[in-house]
Amino acid sequence: MKAVLEKLQSFLDKHLMPIAGRLGTERHLHAMQSTFQSIIPIIMIGAFTMIISNPVVNYEKISASTFGYGFFKAWAEFANTYGGPIQFLSTVTLGFVALYVTLGIGYFMAEDLKLNKFIALAMVFINFMMINSFSVDGGISTDYFGGYGIFSGMVVAMFTVELYSFLIKKNIGRVRLPDTVPGALVDSLSSIIPMIIIFAIPTAIVMILSIGFNTSFPALVMLIMTPFVSATDNLLGFMILTIIAQLVFFVGIHNDTIWNIMQPVFYANIAINAEAFANGAAATELPKIITHPFMWNFCVIGGAGATLGLCILLLFSKNKQFKTIGRLSIVPAFFGVNEPILFGLPIVLNPIMLIPFIVAQVANVIIAYGSMYFGLVNRTINYVGSQAPNIYSQIISTMDFKAVILFVMLVILDALIYYPFLKSYEKQQNKLETAE
Repeated sequence: MKAVLEKLQSFLDKHLMPIAGRLGTERHLHAMQSTFQSIIPIIMIGAFTMIISNPVVNYEKISASTFGYGFFKAWAEFANTYGGPIQFLSTVTLGFVALYVTLGIGYFMAEDLKLNKFIALAMVFINFMMINSFSVDGGISTDYFGGYGIFSGMVVAMFTVELYSFLIKKNIGRVRLPDTVPGALVDSLSSIIPMIIIFAIPTAIVMILSIGFNTSFPALVMLIMTPFVSATDNLLGFMILTIIAQLVFFVGIHNDTIWNIMQPVFYANIAINAEAFANGAAATELPKIITHPFMWNFCVIGGAGATLGLCILLLFSKNKQFKTIGRLSIVPAFFGVNEPILFGLPIVLNPIMLIPFIVAQVANVIIAYGSMYFGLVNRTINYVGSQAPNIYSQIISTMDFKAVILFVMLVILDALIYYPFLKSYEKQQNKLETAE
């Protein structure tokens, strides 16, 4: 086992570590990560307002004597009276998530490239409107402002800012004015020629695609992304990514290296679910299962490796060191943070803990996916962040109290998976302490 572990670590250090290092500082991925972290409040507010304006239970389909009938009837009456403005708030927050992703990536890339952020964002916004929208009945279409427009919006942001940076660095259109002229005015006048070039390209693309091929750029991007999304947005693909992420983390490389690639899929899926729910789809029949809250609330319970169950076991360990680690780890684990146990027990580079570290999380993926696939638990419609406390997160993300039952079952299962390996490790440590 030790020899196999050493070979695995050597292979990952040689081939994966350099890639992980480059990905961690790569401009576009960093902009994506910063953007997705920044828009969490917008997504939360949009999801909450959508739930408030769309009661999760139809009181007309349950008996008046049923527990909660009065509550759900009052909720429905409130939604019918005041739901319009609240629903609109949901539309312009969660329903416009592609716009916010596009602007966010544009902002963080412009900041990294030391560009005029206002001018960069203005161009990103205009190109987004050109690419992701079109004129309809005297107004504009918002079909690709939500989850289905995220991928094309990302392309728009990256293209616009990179081209703007290139043109500025080459001094194309640069205006020479006396030093007494304000810098903002110089930047503004110097951006005229770059703007013409930057706006001309998406305009030409829209003309070619709409007139020549009767399609749109977002539809084309979704078509291109279909193989990747299909490969990962299913049980088998997600299980494979989970195993890879766990192996990477086991040798000390943070698994964000893997999961950052999935961020656009996660956010697109939760937006698609929220839109479907707002349009009347049942919470058990929403289009997508694999989302951020699905991962954090039902697969990665307590942090990478689903270690909340292990933390509970450590509280009852006969080894004083293990018990201390359990006491230090249990509260952070309840909020999805498990670095204390990963490096304190440790799990990282500990061959005894490798198997449960992978198996527990994969088991959670299979059971949680199956529970939602067969309609036993609502699919996720709300994301409250990866560090929100457990139980609260499960309820809010699904609006289903059965999600708590699923959570408890998964924690018990995780504890059972870790138990024999922890006992073996505990026995080994006790021998070492006795010898010392």
